Amino acid sequence: SSIRKARPTRSCTGGSWGQGSRLPPAVTAGYLPRNLLPTSDEFVHMSQPFYTARSTVAKVDGIHRRATLEDGTEIDFGVHGPIKAHYRLDAEPDRPLPVDYLVAAAAG
Repeated sequence: SSIRKARPTRSCTGGSWGQGSRLPPAVTAGYLPRNLLPTSDEFVHMSQPFYTARSTVAKVDGIHRRATLEDGTEIDFGVHGPIKAHYRLDAEPDRPLPVDYLVAAAAG
């Protein structure tokens, strides 16, 4: 598989962010209030994932893409509306953008 696991860059127990500070830069810069940060005793480690979504996306032609989900369901992607007009793709058939599916799934 070409998917690589992300490596943690800092310890969850308060690694150093430079200049001896044990606080992240967003806090020391004043973006986050210190009282909202968990103490080192309050850090909670994430559990192991219990589901991993798997799919493949293949180019059909031009800007037409087809995603195949693990259960065999196929979904076609493309462009439509103002994006199609902006890129002067009037000859292309209207197809939903990938973001259309994301918005529908989140709003669902």
